[in-house]
Amino acid sequence: MTERASLPLLDRSRCTACGDCVPACPPAVLALVRRRLEFVNPDACDYCGECEAICSEYAISCPYEIVLESESRGH
Repeated sequence: MTERASLPLLDRSRCTACGDCVPACPPAVLALVRRRLEFVNPDACDYCGECEAICSEYAISCPYEIVLESESRGH
């Protein structure tokens, strides 16, 4: 079983619901619903970042978590 990536973060105070991100989303996760951006298919999100790249209002962000693993030294 694979773990699903987190959803992009949406700052609704910046979002103008222009819809530019909707066709930019390859798995069709985003849609405009009653003039509001919604994650309509969240399980399909592959966290590609296309929505973040196209958003001219900087309302969508895809922060990445960096996980450092320590090396086992056999102690």
